[in-house]
Amino acid sequence: MPTVSVIMAVYNEETTVALAIESVIAQTYNDWELIIINDCSTDRTPEITGQYAVTYDKIRVLANKQNIGLAASLNKGIKEAQGKYIVRMDSDDYSHLERFEKQVTFMKANPDVDVLGTGAELIDENGKTITCINLPETHDEIAATIHKMSPFFHPSVIIRKEFLDRSGGYNNRLRNCQDFDLWSRMFRQSTYHNLQEPLIRYQTKSYKRPLKTILYSLYVHMRNLRYNGKIFQGSFWAIMVTLKSLLVNWGLYKPKSLRIVVYFFLYIEISLVLAEKSIKL
Repeated sequence: MPTVSVIMAVYNEETTVALAIESVIAQTYNDWELIIINDCSTDRTPEITGQYAVTYDKIRVLANKQNIGLAASLNKGIKEAQGKYIVRMDSDDYSHLERFEKQVTFMKANPDVDVLGTGAELIDENGKTITCINLPETHDEIAATIHKMSPFFHPSVIIRKEFLDRSGGYNNRLRNCQDFDLWSRMFRQSTYHNLQEPLIRYQTKSYKRPLKTILYSLYVHMRNLRYNGKIFQGSFWAIMVTLKSLLVNWGLYKPKSLRIVVYFFLYIEISLVLAEKSIKL
């Protein structure tokens, strides 16, 4: 039975998935299995991943009968996982050679840590390095900033399987920001940590984002504030990030769709006023 189960959900990633899989195969730490969940891809992704499954006994491919989204696909892979630790990988990112070894070593030496992330080398769509970023290191530092942002690069984390069993895993109903929801739900009853070195190459796709994606991200962020109690500080940061995204993407939107933005922010404002009144009561 492997110590590490790598979970990778894929959907139409024919141009990048092979390199992501190769970065798992090349790891200096060898006690792993790779579970790939194909979420009804329509390109050559099933063919590519299938070839790896035939060649390597440690690689399995699970095929969804219908597109169920990232959260449900990850939960499906986790349910099949045999390892003590769950490692996340995205199909367009790459793990440095010693990533698994360093993370497993840390987890064994720190049995109180439930989730361990790493820094990331940010790359563009052509594989060119943009910059390297480390996120808050200790649990106390993460807890102090979790109302502002997600504390981990999602494809960098290693997670104790028991943590996922205890939390119930990802929320299947969320189409985006499932990881932020999970970290927010569990940070008061768990211990988080980030290694201060970039152990993944994290691809930053074009910043152009659909309006519904931006507003949905704001919705999840606002929803998560109930877990940490910092309603007004967190709301400020969430709205600022949303406004920045809207300004960058403004040229994509039609006049009709901009009405949605106005209505949405009115809804947020009314919700905050009601929350303030309930706190005073």
